[in-house]
Amino acid sequence: MDKVELTSTQFNDATEKLLDIIDDCVFIIDEKGKFVLYNKANARLDNLSVEAVVGKHITEVYNLNEDTSITLQVLNKKKSIKNVYQDYETISGKHVTSISSAYPIFVEKELVGAVVVTKDMNIFKSMLTEFRSKAEQQSQSVNTEPGYTIDNIIGKSQSLKSSIELAKKAAQTNSSILVYGETGTGKELLIQSIHNISQVKGSFVPLNCAAIPENLLEGLLFGTAKGAFTGSLDHIGLFEKASGGTLFLDELDSMNLNLQSKLLRAIEEGKIRRVGESEERKIDTRIVSALSIGPLEAVETGKLRRDLFYRLGVVIIKLPSLKEREEDISVLAGHFIEKYNSAFGKNVKGIDCETKDLFHTYHWPGNVRELEHVIESAMNVIGSERQIRKKHLSQFFLEQAQSSRQKHDGLKRVQTAARLTGAENMSLQDTLDSVEHEIISNTLKNTRGNVSAAAKKLSLTRQSLDYKLKKHNLK
Repeated sequence: MDKVELTSTQFNDATEKLLDIIDDCVFIIDEKGKFVLYNKANARLDNLSVEAVVGKHITEVYNLNEDTSITLQVLNKKKSIKNVYQDYETISGKHVTSISSAYPIFVEKELVGAVVVTKDMNIFKSMLTEFRSKAEQQSQSVNTEPGYTIDNIIGKSQSLKSSIELAKKAAQTNSSILVYGETGTGKELLIQSIHNISQVKGSFVPLNCAAIPENLLEGLLFGTAKGAFTGSLDHIGLFEKASGGTLFLDELDSMNLNLQSKLLRAIEEGKIRRVGESEERKIDTRIVSALSIGPLEAVETGKLRRDLFYRLGVVIIKLPSLKEREEDISVLAGHFIEKYNSAFGKNVKGIDCETKDLFHTYHWPGNVRELEHVIESAMNVIGSERQIRKKHLSQFFLEQAQSSRQKHDGLKRVQTAARLTGAENMSLQDTLDSVEHEIISNTLKNTRGNVSAAAKKLSLTRQSLDYKLKKHNLK
């Protein structure tokens, strides 16, 4: 087949014709934010002509700014933003709701513009309807009578008691509360407890922001108006559903920054506007939110708007990890044993000393939730015995605990050596290298120098372990 050569002009003409025959709306802006290409599908959606748009800045065509326009965000951050729910008006006065994705354009590593693809809302209609039905069922099952109270929070450590006392005081006002802690520390348990002892008498409405598709989250939060897209009906959002009560936003840092901006405006003004509607509705909703990382880390990594953090973090409560409240491990283990004694018809009295020692040296990355699962697993296989022993624990947990124990012992030896040699102020990297050396050396001794067996115990590939052996000059 002969090669076809196209001139630059022919290529540009062909590109424009291709973009004009597709159903999706496409436009391209330059690095300054001005339109250089605007296809016919976009013109139909916006009720504008191509001639009226090309050459204008995006803010001259849409009532958007740097916070609300994903196109301008892409130019600033030089990263793609995909499937974002957009709600704006054009200079023609038309109200538009759309799902858009924006991508930066680079020429020889230099940013020269961005391309935006907007999809027809109809493709999301059935998905939105199905999700709403599930969300309503879920919220109706927990929103009027959240089941947890302060009495359900088990532990005697000072760090946990301090968090509970702060929660009790904060519950007596209607200020926003932000709770943060590692996965499995019991954030929702504490937040439901806050609602139960507070002066707020309305519904408790939870929403996991990480579990909702980004393009559906705005409609679910603020509601939708009839005609917002083909077949849409008036639908109450979770903000209105929680009015007079508590709206719990879990995994807040999963919400895109554009929607965070709209959330901030709604909180500051005490009003929301349903998607596709111009009327504003008053709300009186207390916002309680949760993060699995520290709030400052969320702000500094660009996952949480700083101004939204100040608004939602009026009261900030940290839930300590299980490793930070080691004295609670035995208390919690006893509580879960009693729970599963009742559920399984058992008569287990506790855990033996070897298992207790194992629990106290383990790092518990899954925190209280992981401890409960370990106890439940053991209660399934314990039979008629009265104590949980090491033999009752799952092989998976024992492997994780062994690795944790090796790191714990290695770190203690490194710290002891540092004290003896006067090198207590080692850098973090030097400390990590020393611990790694210690763990690999001990594992090789346990496998009698069998590198393949050591690699398996350390969950490394043979090649990775060979590299580390050379790095630490181990034979």
